[in-house]
Amino acid sequence: MKLLSKSLNQVVPYLSAYDQPEVPEGALDPLGLYPISDAITVKYLCPGIRERQKHPGFLATIAIGASVTESFTESYLNDKVVTPMQVFEWYVVHALVKTYGASKPKRLTGLPGREKVATALMQSACVTEGNYLKTPAVFGFYGVYKVLARELDVLSGDSMGPDCARLKMAWEQDVKNDIGDLRKYYDLVHEAVTYGLNNHKTQKIWKHWETFARPLVTNDPGKKSSAVIWELLTDINVKLRSEYFQFIVKQGAKVITTDSEINEKVLHAELLKSASSDMTAIIKNIQLYEEFSRLITDAFYHILYVASKSEKKVSPSELTSLSSVKAAIKRLPIIRDKLQDGLARYNLDFRFNAFLNLFNTTGNKEEWVNALLGHHVKNQQDKLPNGKMPFFDYFDDGTIRTRHAYQQASAPTEAGDYVHAYRLASLWSFAEDIGKV
Repeated sequence: MKLLSKSLNQVVPYLSAYDQPEVPEGALDPLGLYPISDAITVKYLCPGIRERQKHPGFLATIAIGASVTESFTESYLNDKVVTPMQVFEWYVVHALVKTYGASKPKRLTGLPGREKVATALMQSACVTEGNYLKTPAVFGFYGVYKVLARELDVLSGDSMGPDCARLKMAWEQDVKNDIGDLRKYYDLVHEAVTYGLNNHKTQKIWKHWETFARPLVTNDPGKKSSAVIWELLTDINVKLRSEYFQFIVKQGAKVITTDSEINEKVLHAELLKSASSDMTAIIKNIQLYEEFSRLITDAFYHILYVASKSEKKVSPSELTSLSSVKAAIKRLPIIRDKLQDGLARYNLDFRFNAFLNLFNTTGNKEEWVNALLGHHVKNQQDKLPNGKMPFFDYFDDGTIRTRHAYQQASAPTEAGDYVHAYRLASLWSFAEDIGKV
């Protein structure tokens, strides 16, 4: 028995007391409202259009990359470190930053990764996986625009799609004076990607950087490229996106003010005057969802403000007199059924289930405040990978105090503006780039 005990002591590690892992902050979307607005936009209203997209000229750049990288063997395509398209992206950003970063910085407007590459070139003169964007599949230009490229059939997966060659040919015609011998240019790009795949970095010394960069005009596509991009974005087979984009081109100037603020609520009200039946249905559902979002967002930030004003803790009963809380409690039961039915039309009612606790209170104001606070805590806890901290400190007596990082200097205006964006900013920027406004 002693021998057994000694053996166990030798093999069983000594365990210290459990340390609670540090929970990070998570300031974005504290009520979990964004996924529904994003889904209704990306799947139905504007398929493929993301908020970060501003310059459709990247579609032509992606078409070039797809045509060049398709020729690489399966061994390269299965590279565990980098893919041919990722290496192509490194070279595009490297070339543009090196060639125009100092002399023509406007050429870099809207170019993801330009700051990281500028730093990398100063420190090591080349781009690698380690000094480029941490998540290029999301934040690099290919990551930002690939969903749209696939929607427009420029890409099929990561390969050339049915409309890739047409867009590439339009680009070639636009830049023929800059590109010189077309075959030599593509050979140059192929040579660069081959080096990058073999060495997992761009070249430090290469005499062709300017030649590589010159025809890559990502934020000012030429006339023929612009015509193809417009045709793809307004394809009548994608009726809602086509109708929405064409309306924005015709009427967008009415809601984009001199200080560059964009009011999609006003645009949608104007759109309803001439919208198709399908567009009318989706815009009315957006309006209803935005009313719901604004009501609970105003109440939440009003509570944050009141719980920020002093070191004194605040009880839920003290928050029931807030105008925003009263407005939410009064209006939410009225819009519930119509909102839920509207979201069901777009298969989004399951996402709305997370908010049902805000409707299932008995009408008691303090109960509703607690339901809103509880919803916020659960939303933060459910964030990946390990949850996020709530905006409030909670005390045993039921009181709260806004944590320092989230304290508010003023109460919400309760003006009724939209909480979320429905791609007016992206599509207006697209229209400017391709010469439609």
